[in-house]
Amino acid sequence: MSNNHNDFKKGIAGKIAEAFANSKLTPVIAVVSILLGIGSVILTPKEEEPQISVPMVDILTPVPGYEAEEVERRVTEVIERAVWGLDGVEYVYSGSRPHGSLVTVRFKVGEPMEPSLVKVHHKLLTIKNELPAEAMPSQVKSFSIDDVPFLTLTFHSKKRNDHELRLLVSPLARELSSTPELSRVDMLGGRKKVVRVIVDPAKAASRGVSISDIHYNLKMNHFSAPAGKNWNESEVFDVEIHGRLSNVNEVKGLAVGQRGGAVVRVGDVATVTEGPEERTKVSYLLKKDDSKIHQVSGNTSAKDLEAEPAVSIVFTKRKGANVVILASDLIERAQVFSKTIPDDITMTVTRDYGKTSGEKSMELIEHLVIATVSVAILIAIAMGWRSSLIVSIAIPVTLALTLAIYYFMGYTLNRVTLFALIFSIGILVDDAI
Repeated sequence: MSNNHNDFKKGIAGKIAEAFANSKLTPVIAVVSILLGIGSVILTPKEEEPQISVPMVDILTPVPGYEAEEVERRVTEVIERAVWGLDGVEYVYSGSRPHGSLVTVRFKVGEPMEPSLVKVHHKLLTIKNELPAEAMPSQVKSFSIDDVPFLTLTFHSKKRNDHELRLLVSPLARELSSTPELSRVDMLGGRKKVVRVIVDPAKAASRGVSISDIHYNLKMNHFSAPAGKNWNESEVFDVEIHGRLSNVNEVKGLAVGQRGGAVVRVGDVATVTEGPEERTKVSYLLKKDDSKIHQVSGNTSAKDLEAEPAVSIVFTKRKGANVVILASDLIERAQVFSKTIPDDITMTVTRDYGKTSGEKSMELIEHLVIATVSVAILIAIAMGWRSSLIVSIAIPVTLALTLAIYYFMGYTLNRVTLFALIFSIGILVDDAI
C-alpha cells in the first residue's frame, strides 16, 4: 500500500484547497479579504439590537357610549376571533374599557411587516358589518424594533418653567426632524402654547349666543381650502379660501352671530388669552447621584428633591441607519443649538444607544481578536508553529470575508451577529487544522 497522499481521492473541498495552496494569487486574495473586512467594520451600520422582524399591530376601536362589558362582548371578541385566524399570528392580546377597545396582534418571528399589516386591514374590512353601528373606524398602528428611541436629549433649567422650555427648544426639534435617517422625532414634557376662550355665561345669554355657536364659528373660520381656479391669456391662478386664525386679536374679532342688528363677536362674550395649556402631566429631571432621591416619602415634592423642569426630544431611526454616526451628528448639532439659547438651560443626554452600540461593537471585536490570538498561541504550543500559522491566517481572512458579506447584504453589526462570529472561531480552527 502506498503512503503517498496523492493516492487519496479528493473531494470538492480538497480540490479547492489544493487550487488555493498552489496558486500565487492566494496571498493577494488574503490581503484583499482582510482589507475588505476592515472597511466593512467601518462602514457597516452598528446598532444595539439585531434586525429581527416580529410584527406587532395595535387595533384601537373607539365605541362611544358603550361600557367596558359591552365593548368586550360586541367589539373586542369579534376582532379577536377575526385576527386569530390570520396566517402567521402567534399571540393576540386585548383590553376593553368604556368607549373603546384595544387588540394587539403579535405575529411569528420572521413574518414581514407590510404583508402582516395588509392582512389585518383586510380582515377589519371583512368584519365591519359585524361591529355595532356606533363603532368608529379602527386605528391600526404597527411596531417594530426600530420604533424604540435610540437617543433622548433633555433640556432642563432651574429658572424656567416647562412652558418656556418647550417654546425655546421646539425650534431644535423642528430642525432635526428633517434629518433623512430619522423616522420620527417627538417632544416629551412641557406645556404647549394655546389660545384659550373662556365664555362668560351671563354675557353670552344677554347677547343671545350659546357656547355651541361660538365653537361652531371658531371651527368653521379656522379653515383653509381650495376654491377653484381663475386664468387669463397667459397664466392660471389657484384660488384658495384662507381662514386660519393666527393671533388673539383675530379670535376676539371673530363674529359669532347677529342679534338686534348688532354683530356679536367672540371678544364681546368671552375672555381670550394666550399662554400654556392646562397642566395634565409634569416632566422633571432627577440626577441619579442625588442622595435626596433615596429619602423620598409620600409628602416629598419635586422642590424638595431639587428636581428641574425638563423637556425631552426623543429620536427614532429608520431601518438600517448607522446609529453610532447618526447619534453623534444629532448631539453635535444640538450642542451648537444650545449656544443660541439662554445659559440657564442645560442639555443632558439621557439616552444614547449610539454610544453604547459603538462601545459594545468595539468590545466584541476586541474579544474576537483576543480569541483568535489565544487560539493561535495554544495551537503553536500543542501542534507547532506551522499549524498555528495556518490558523492565524485562516481565521482573520474568513472573518473578514464574513464581515464584508454582512455589509454588501445590508446587515448590521450588533451584539448577536458579533457573538455568533466569536462562537464560529471553533469551527474555523477545526477546518483550518
